[in-house]
Amino acid sequence: KAQSSAKTWTAEEFEGKAQLLTRISEDQFATLRPTGAKTGAELTYSHTLAGEDFGRKVLTFSLRVRDRKDRVSAFSAPASLEAKDPPAPPQNVRAVVSGANIQVSWEYPEQANKDMTPAETVGYNVYRSDEATPASRRNSSPLKAPEFQDKDFSFGRTYRFFVRAVFESAPLVESDNSEPAEVRAEDIFPPDPPTGLTAIGGPGFIALSWEAGKESDLAGYRVWRRVAGEADFVLMASLPEMDSSFSDSKVEKARKYEYAITAVDNAGNESRKSEPVSGVARDESP
Repeated sequence: KAQSSAKTWTAEEFEGKAQLLTRISEDQFATLRPTGAKTGAELTYSHTLAGEDFGRKVLTFSLRVRDRKDRVSAFSAPASLEAKDPPAPPQNVRAVVSGANIQVSWEYPEQANKDMTPAETVGYNVYRSDEATPASRRNSSPLKAPEFQDKDFSFGRTYRFFVRAVFESAPLVESDNSEPAEVRAEDIFPPDPPTGLTAIGGPGFIALSWEAGKESDLAGYRVWRRVAGEADFVLMASLPEMDSSFSDSKVEKARKYEYAITAVDNAGNESRKSEPVSGVARDESP
């Protein structure tokens, strides 16, 4: 099989110009049969292009059958293709950890040889490896834009990314690897601040409650308090992640207190303080 070209050859025209590339004997058929072939007669032959084959040059291929009595058939219908310069690999690959994903980006490649017809790039494939895993493709189909978000990773590991340009052919063919980009996935990203904080004053206490955080690596909460009118909060308690309420009994009656909550993850990152709320303990006397 070969991609069609503007030039169409007949079998007769081809026979007058043909040059023998190779002879394939019957005992070689098994090695030329592609995976998934529907019949034993389906064979694939690969021809390695030389430097002189490139540069706006149309190559035409055909074949014929030779029997055991050394008789040959006519040539098959010729198939032509234009030998194009394969795409250069992408440039300036970068990998940056950004919260819940690793952002991989790159720049379009520059064609090395301006005199050759460049192959049409249809997209890009991103590959990743780490200390324990060999390189594998991360995207399911060629990417049109020069960026990719890798969301399946673990903090505390080092990853290496490289990108290949993909050009139009059947099957699709890739460029060489780009220069790799290495990134250490360190968790420096705090959880979101808790929301829904409420304060209700009771006899001799102020009860706090808030909505539970949704982060998968949430470790717990910190309860902060200040007397109304003061500038700085003081840490009152550290709670495990299953707790989303707190009762403050160290209060003075008729004094107004302000509270805020922070969330902490397993890496020790602490969120911003929640929106503060205020409360006043009621008098314990009936």
